[in-house]
Amino acid sequence: MLRLISTTFIRQILAGILQIATLIILSRILGVTSMGQYTLAILLPTLLSQILSFGLQSANIYGIGRKKINENQALYVNFSLLGFISVFSVIFSSIVIYFFGEKLFPNVPVDLIYLSILSIPPLLFFTVLPSLFQAAQKFNIFNILCVVQPLIMLLVIALLVIFSSDIYMVLYAYTVANYISFLFLIFCILKYLKIEIYGVKEFLKKFGAYSLQSHLSNIVTLLNYRSTLFLLGYFTSPYFVGIYTVGLQLVEKLWLPSQAVSTILLPKLSHQLNDEEDGSTALLTLNVARLTFIFTALISLFFVILLPFFVELFFGIKYISSVSIALLLLPGILAWTPSRVLANDLAARGFANINLKNAVFVLTINIILSILLIGKFGFKGAAVATSIAYISDLLLRAYAFNRVTNESVFYNLLPRRSDFFLVNNLLKGFKNVG
Repeated sequence: MLRLISTTFIRQILAGILQIATLIILSRILGVTSMGQYTLAILLPTLLSQILSFGLQSANIYGIGRKKINENQALYVNFSLLGFISVFSVIFSSIVIYFFGEKLFPNVPVDLIYLSILSIPPLLFFTVLPSLFQAAQKFNIFNILCVVQPLIMLLVIALLVIFSSDIYMVLYAYTVANYISFLFLIFCILKYLKIEIYGVKEFLKKFGAYSLQSHLSNIVTLLNYRSTLFLLGYFTSPYFVGIYTVGLQLVEKLWLPSQAVSTILLPKLSHQLNDEEDGSTALLTLNVARLTFIFTALISLFFVILLPFFVELFFGIKYISSVSIALLLLPGILAWTPSRVLANDLAARGFANINLKNAVFVLTINIILSILLIGKFGFKGAAVATSIAYISDLLLRAYAFNRVTNESVFYNLLPRRSDFFLVNNLLKGFKNVG
């Protein structure tokens, strides 16, 4: 499994580099205020593509992992549901923006929001369908898809710079890139999978409850990630959103190790729990969580040292305040690292309801603290509020995991001598990738 995690991690590092390169280009050509407007404009399709997926990706991983359905049958159901949802989402979003656009996004031209809505269908399909490859443990294809999307976005945005730096043209480029990525996704689907007719009602009957609970948990978690941006845009101005966005995007790249682990771990645990439900699975999760946390903490040391030079060199002195945002978010980012791994274990065991309750509580903390602290400390208050919320997420998740497995989370997160050999094996996995 270390080899798979290493391979996935490297692919995600590449995707992260591509995303940062795109962020650098956008921040340079748009400026701070327009960067904030762009961030707020694409916030709607980003959120809706996750919200309107209705947890299909979680149902795919759980159902295929537990061998209750195969990927070809799931593909038929996914196509059927996503096609209907896509049409509905564009129409519904347009109506909402027509009546409430100026109130919801007071500092963003409504035309930009309308343009961003066109990206909802391709983003929705790209949110769900790659999970079929993840569930079937076809990680090579899954990793390619993870890299292709940011690569296409970078190429289209870079090409745009040659002709225009207008924010409307940037949104057009964003939309075009999403549809090109969608076409590549469909090509992979048709090449590696076959559609097998399966009853949509039967699918919803088997996995609807689990899917809904898991989906609500994912949505609340997503709101934890991005609600602060909306609150900043509402209470302050696009300028501060632009500064905050750069710091947030950079520090979130420290999640790459835990994302790689989660990509592999969730389907692996779902398959493993078919045969056994003893303490060995819980200990495996805790060992992986500890190693991931240690590895991320080591990377964060270099991150802290290099960040000021990196921001000034690539983004410019006008974004230097983003450094303080990233540093204030760092404790929460580190706390969320093992918490993400624990959440995947609970999901694989079918305890999506626990993850949901945890996420709702953390979101409540985040929103209340954000409203209080943004008014007093501005974007720095937003970063502090988010960091506290993420730390509380780990505490709550650890408590839940203790109750389910009878294993002590914090004791098992303490570094051990054997971790040296685990890190060494992980580095060997990086060396042998290719």
